[in-house]
Amino acid sequence: MLWRSEARKDLPLKLVHDLRNPLSCISGYSRILLRSLEKLSPQHADFVKRILASSQQAMGLLEDLMDQQAIARGSFNLNRTSFILEGLLEEVVREFEVVAQAKGVCLRWVSDGNQTPIWADSKRITQVLSNLLANAIRHTPANGSIMVSSSVAQEQVRVQVQDTGEGVPLEEQEKIFRPFRRAGGNSGGLGLGLSICREIVSKHRGGIGVLSQGADKGACFYFTLPLMQEPSQQEREFPVGVLPQLRWVLLASMLISLLAVGFHRTAKVSFSPEPEPRVPLVLKDAPRSIPPQELPGMRRLQIPSSLPGYSHP
Repeated sequence: MLWRSEARKDLPLKLVHDLRNPLSCISGYSRILLRSLEKLSPQHADFVKRILASSQQAMGLLEDLMDQQAIARGSFNLNRTSFILEGLLEEVVREFEVVAQAKGVCLRWVSDGNQTPIWADSKRITQVLSNLLANAIRHTPANGSIMVSSSVAQEQVRVQVQDTGEGVPLEEQEKIFRPFRRAGGNSGGLGLGLSICREIVSKHRGGIGVLSQGADKGACFYFTLPLMQEPSQQEREFPVGVLPQLRWVLLASMLISLLAVGFHRTAKVSFSPEPEPRVPLVLKDAPRSIPPQELPGMRRLQIPSSLPGYSHP
């Protein structure tokens, strides 16, 4: 029964993995078709854009389910690297331009010319911005606009996604970052995206929030990340990420050496006992024959004279 219970727990995760492949194919082929819009009629181009938007929404739901499972199990980890934040932000905005155009929303990236290096998980930061952009496009009506920008202040970098959409009611601004909570209750999705974003940002020792004057007044979602600290002398001598791994390698080598020494000592005591002293056999003082009276019913036992070390008197 135990294995059946574990199988039920793993079933949602297995279903997510199985559904990702066909959705990835749909999204990929849709992007290929959109590269040749001049060969498509306006109606067909609109169909392809809707297919891409729907596939991206479905992929987002699957990713949210996988992340929620990882958070519940305590296996939600980061893979940090050093990269320039503005380059990543601009790339994500370009990927969402097609989706915004399909809805008639103007999406633009406003650069301040900075090149901000940060120490973070680029995949997870992409996930945070993608979720904020998807929400902004969903809640912004046609002819609206979305602006993405970044700024540096007080040892932190701040990323903003500001839209002219529906806005967030004041009483909902704290609740929407909880799991399975949705602004207004009818925005679609599972209500996991913002809670996962909060988990990602908090693991980076940053913050996330929303600013809105209320319903139909737009919203500005933002998150902050700490700037990359100046590397120490040890980090300069070793490449990024090598020093922690080297420490583990040295620790493992020391443990193996201690175990080997202990095993050697145990084996020497257990399997190499001291040889017992041998008592030499002296035959010169032995009697030549055994008297028959000592062995009743037996004839005289003669000792051969050919034994080594034996001589007749």
